[in-house]
Amino acid sequence: MAIELFLKGKKSRSPAPSAESQRLTHDFRSVKNAEDCIRVMQSTGLMSRTGVSDESASVILQICNNLRKDGMELEPNLVGRAAVSAMSDNVTAGRAAVMFSRKDTDFTRLVEQADRSRDEGNYPGAQYHYWRALQLYPSHPAYIVQYAHCLKERGLIEDAFVNYVDAFRFGALAVDVQQHAEFTAERSGHGDVGHLFHASPAQSGDTEARQRELTTRDIKTGVLAFHLEEASVARVAAYLCKYGTREALMSALVQEARFLSAHRDLLLLLKETAGEIR
Repeated sequence: MAIELFLKGKKSRSPAPSAESQRLTHDFRSVKNAEDCIRVMQSTGLMSRTGVSDESASVILQICNNLRKDGMELEPNLVGRAAVSAMSDNVTAGRAAVMFSRKDTDFTRLVEQADRSRDEGNYPGAQYHYWRALQLYPSHPAYIVQYAHCLKERGLIEDAFVNYVDAFRFGALAVDVQQHAEFTAERSGHGDVGHLFHASPAQSGDTEARQRELTTRDIKTGVLAFHLEEASVARVAAYLCKYGTREALMSALVQEARFLSAHRDLLLLLKETAGEIR
């Protein structure tokens, strides 16, 4: 209900913000960290069990603008980053990262430093600053591409490959990344990866499927949760090449011997208590 009232207020021709707009903005004035932001987004209905929607992101962006108009600097940055981090759909998260990062002073400073280092041919410095910027907005497609370029220039070919694929999954155009991805995939022993772009669900107009395509974040989270270990870049690259969606990866992970080894005690407990579970 809060979202509908807020959007209704936005469409009003009156220059004065609606009461609902003022109330929602006020709720975010005291946030001090990402956890505070998530808590407020949940309590106001801007975040559901499935995350922050595209519609909610538009509302939250207006809240950030209101906070900046009131002279607040830290709070809108925190809110924007938290909103993007809570978006589960790839292309939506990429679009939101571009939208929220534009006025994030910390992000802007980091990418300016990165661009300057890149232009000077200082690829280690550029890589570091792009990496730091992506800690704030990990789904920003344009700067994932720039980060991947730096990795490639430094000879970190397999790392570059997975980032080129990620950039595409978060909304970068195939024309901007496919050639680079194919080059780095071949050099790192992954062969032809054209199917990652041509066979994309997006090519058949299935936007919803495109939103669920596998990303490096999904792989690292899944491997850590299912196998209780960190995923190497070689393993991430192999999974990106083999599995198209999150669901396909998760189905495969639970069938690997490492899953049985990591969760032997839990699986035994479930087996012994199966009759007691209703």
